[in-house]
Amino acid sequence: MAVPARTPARPVTARRTEELLRRCRELIRPELESAVAQLPGPSRETAGHALGRPAPGGPPGTGRDFCPALAVLAAEAVGGSAGQAVPGAVAVELVHAFTLAPGGPGTGPAVPTGDALLALALNVLVRHARRDRREDAMGLLCQALSALLRGQARDLAFAARPWRGAGAVTPEEYRAAARDSTGALSGCAAALGALLAGGDERCVARLATAGRQFGLALRISDDLLGLWGDPARTGGPAGGGLSRGGKSLPVLLALAAASPAAVRLAALLDDAGTPEPEAVPRALRLIEEAGGRARATAEARAALARAGRALDGLPLRPRIRRELAALADYAVARAG
Repeated sequence: MAVPARTPARPVTARRTEELLRRCRELIRPELESAVAQLPGPSRETAGHALGRPAPGGPPGTGRDFCPALAVLAAEAVGGSAGQAVPGAVAVELVHAFTLAPGGPGTGPAVPTGDALLALALNVLVRHARRDRREDAMGLLCQALSALLRGQARDLAFAARPWRGAGAVTPEEYRAAARDSTGALSGCAAALGALLAGGDERCVARLATAGRQFGLALRISDDLLGLWGDPARTGGPAGGGLSRGGKSLPVLLALAAASPAAVRLAALLDDAGTPEPEAVPRALRLIEEAGGRARATAEARAALARAGRALDGLPLRPRIRRELAALADYAVARAG
């Protein structure tokens, strides 16, 4: 009798990181659900979709799973407890959901839900943040929201711009938008975790910097997942990130290369704009041949290295340092 092929076991470090993500996700779930329960029925349903919360025990490792973990680890890094990070982590999740409400912030029928989510985020800090840190916590959240909206506005503008020629999106423009969106959210999560756990100004600033660099790496790895990720984990088809028409760093870096593959890729994208489904595999091959995948992966790892350097000199316990390093490695490794 033939023996069925076994699925390779997840590396021990990856399994531990996934357990950390689950633990942090479950830690904030009660407070998150309590906040959303305050909304009226239709808005509550819309908010649930925007939050995109997986079922208990569901697979971790989506981009939004990392912010609660960053907040918790930052709180523990300054000698606090995981529970002290919960108000900050919940507030960041609600702000993220505000930007994801159908129609986007400021437009369409989802405006009441989006506005309500933003109000809930501020209310969580007013009600649950420690009194002596409340004003600073709200300031951090508002700064992150401002940057996040700026980044989203850039991303929306990118979608209407060409891949090549006059008006094309440059890799540096992409990086600026990524720092303002995912970077701002991740930096805020880390800063709030440290602040609410009693961290001093230096620790909060360093952890915020590390969080922003982590967010940049996370955004790039999400782009890589959108192109080459396993559909079983991403929930979408291979190459889905290309067919959706958004500007992603691997494609921008491939187009910037001086190579025959870059020229063929440019012709394919210029002809189709958004490739037809049957052309996506060819586009993916050309992106890889032009070096887009390798260069984007290198940029993600460089951002993680900058995050690590931001923590140099902080008196982190060995366990916290290991878990932060493992979380960073996992964020990029999940993209293959």
